[in-house]
Amino acid sequence: MPVKPTAVVTCTNPPAEQLPDGLSAEVYGFTPGSVAVPPASTYLLSIHLGAPVPASGRADGEARDVLQREGDIDVLPPGVPGYWEDEVSARALAVRLPAAFVARAARRLGRVPRRMTIRPRFQLRDAALAHCGLALASEIEAGRPGGAHLAAALCEALALRLVCACGEEAPADRGAGAALSPARMAQLVAYVDARLDEPLTVRRLAAVAASSESHFKPAFRNACGEPAHRWLMRRRVERATALIHDGLPLAEVAAATGFSHQSHMARWTRRLLGRAPAEIARDAARSTASRAPVTAAPRPSA
Repeated sequence: MPVKPTAVVTCTNPPAEQLPDGLSAEVYGFTPGSVAVPPASTYLLSIHLGAPVPASGRADGEARDVLQREGDIDVLPPGVPGYWEDEVSARALAVRLPAAFVARAARRLGRVPRRMTIRPRFQLRDAALAHCGLALASEIEAGRPGGAHLAAALCEALALRLVCACGEEAPADRGAGAALSPARMAQLVAYVDARLDEPLTVRRLAAVAASSESHFKPAFRNACGEPAHRWLMRRRVERATALIHDGLPLAEVAAATGFSHQSHMARWTRRLLGRAPAEIARDAARSTASRAPVTAAPRPSA
């Protein structure tokens, strides 16, 4: 992923009073550019605010290019660094929940924290989480008239819903070397190739493979040697390259291969092929021209 200039990050409503239990909730503004988030001891929930923004990010070996809409949520668990790039200026609510705080929420829901995993998520869409986050952002931007107690209560609601929506039971010991069978891989390839114009997700691929997402990801990597999302984007780029060689306009190619926009497609062709779609199109046109038959000029009559 090419590195953009570092974004300028501004806390738009600095709190006058700290929250209890090590909680933190603030609204930030970002100029276009990159933001690197170092690993921390807390869960970080980043909830997009305002107009849609083309963005890309990576965490824990997975990369995504998305169009972030209001209420979309990114989740970074403790110890996991993150990286984001925004194409235009953006706003987001950043909520930090200490691990002990989330563990307490899990116990209240009858879950066993040591057996629960919350993995990194990009563009999580969960109505309850979004409503709690937008309510908290509204409270912050209004100057927190409800005080620290209301903000902390909304953070607790976020923690409870986070456990419900994202808490996964640790899979049973199935062996670290487990891999998808050739039959399952063939089924996945056929499914994906027939639906490349659709918004496919790793969760959806796991369902096709009749597997939990937590088991599917290492099993797929063991079978293919790369993460499922990168493999999916490689299939999209391969199809896009073929369509470009067929002479389709780049906007049509992006839509036909499931990219959210042309710049999304360009990022992935550069990442996987080292070339932009326009370069691929120019090379295809030159190749076609070089293969065109040469018609001999008529010989002058005597």
